[in-house]
Amino acid sequence: MYYSRKRRRSKKLFSALVILASILFLATGFFINRNSSGLLVAKVNEQKIYKTEIGAKLHDIFSGQNSSVKTPEIEKLPKEVLEILVKEIYLEKELVKKAQSEGLEKDPEIKSQIEQAKNKILRHAYLNKLTSEAATEEKVNNRYLELTKDLEGKKEYQISHILVKTKEEAEDILQKLKKSKFAELAKKYSIDKESASNGGNLEFMVEDNLVKEIAESVSSLKVNEVSHPIQTKFGWHIIKLNEVKEANLPAFESIKESIREQIKHNIANETNSRITKDIKIKILIKLEPELEEDSKQEIPTTNADNAVESNLESSSNEQNTEKVTTSQDSKKIKNENSSEEHEIKQENKEEEKASSKEKNNAKKSN
Repeated sequence: MYYSRKRRRSKKLFSALVILASILFLATGFFINRNSSGLLVAKVNEQKIYKTEIGAKLHDIFSGQNSSVKTPEIEKLPKEVLEILVKEIYLEKELVKKAQSEGLEKDPEIKSQIEQAKNKILRHAYLNKLTSEAATEEKVNNRYLELTKDLEGKKEYQISHILVKTKEEAEDILQKLKKSKFAELAKKYSIDKESASNGGNLEFMVEDNLVKEIAESVSSLKVNEVSHPIQTKFGWHIIKLNEVKEANLPAFESIKESIREQIKHNIANETNSRITKDIKIKILIKLEPELEEDSKQEIPTTNADNAVESNLESSSNEQNTEKVTTSQDSKKIKNENSSEEHEIKQENKEEEKASSKEKNNAKKSN
């Protein structure tokens, strides 16, 4: 009896040790497959490939696609696709190693490019953090309510149109409509080729989004009625009203992310405008005459540039109201500018010498 109790106790102790060993084994396996880079997904010639690396690669691929395309989950990828991604990451790592072994990261030009890439990433990270924190659920909900309120009592129109260059062409098409179908004439004569291929059909549009002249005409039309020729800045239109309904927003869930992105976009623009507001720009190099002329020409601008431009225009207007400086002040300013130009030239020379020295040292070390 004593023996059987001792045996049962030994069995329990043995079972407990087995369970503990299993837990330690699983935990060890778990921590072996994880480090600061995340879950270990694959190995290539003992080179470790982590889940975070594959996730980053997928993000790079799908961020360039249409925003509606969702980045797939790694666990749901076909094995063949996952192997391609792993191979690509391995290749990138090996190429980086080879570049480092040749000392390319010490090359002044390469160092400059790395720094620029780093700065770009930091700028985007800051704006993303700022906008993500600001575009709260509450703000998205409030914006949806504002948009809903804006549409109260308004109508949406679904129209077809034929666009031509002259009034005479438009009147001629009106006569042809007595014998031909609207869609056929739109395909044949409309210079708006995108809608012409669809028989002149346009999507539903809220009255506020229609060109003023068209909105005024459409509001007086009955369904299936055709308008007289309407002139806009685009040319002459013949409009047919196909359908009209009360304006309503789509369901909140279907557009909330679009609203969020718009809020984030607005916050980013406001941040850019705030940073560039009241800045003073002084060009310290002498521009060649032809470059000065080119700089006066109109060039495409980003949203941030538009904010800068508007601030500079207001600053320019204020400056025009100031009193003209005396000739003595002008001489003083000219001397200061000459002194600054001289300092800049000296700094540029020193930088060129330092850069040349650095390149020579890099070559020697290689």
